[in-house]
Amino acid sequence: PMMVQGYKFDLRLYVLVTSFTPLEAWLCQEGFARFATAPFTLDEAQLENRHMHLTNSSVQKSRVERGEVPDFLKKAHPAGGSKLSLTALQRLLELQQVDWSVLWEKIVEVVLACLFVVQDAIPSNPNAFELFGFDVLIDDHGCVWVLEVNSSPSFSLDTPLDRSIKPRMIR
Repeated sequence: PMMVQGYKFDLRLYVLVTSFTPLEAWLCQEGFARFATAPFTLDEAQLENRHMHLTNSSVQKSRVERGEVPDFLKKAHPAGGSKLSLTALQRLLELQQVDWSVLWEKIVEVVLACLFVVQDAIPSNPNAFELFGFDVLIDDHGCVWVLEVNSSPSFSLDTPLDRSIKPRMIR
């Protein structure tokens, strides 16, 4: 996977769909980079280390509470535990010579492809909308992979970063 300072991450992206026929969707330009809190390795002795391979905040919570997170997460403002904003991630990736605009175009293409695939299977309801949480992984070649898509993702405000980003999406 693509990493930041040796730590694996994935992205939580928020997509609002107001219609599937025709497709009308908005991808929020801010979201979260969710990090593992143990440095990544392919060492077979570490294959069962959840803190290295899984980026879900609930998995990382115990290490966050003990302060066992990389320095770039400790220094993040607003604090997000094991998460950074996409804006903060962009700055870190650009330091690694990753072109964010190219990467973002790939992310948009993958999100749209997913929505087009299910477009005909979702009944039209002109008075409704759905918010989706797309979890994507970026590999070390810059390819974007969908891990899962959640309908009605959590909007809990557990960290200062959550309280900064999530309410702005609703507005």
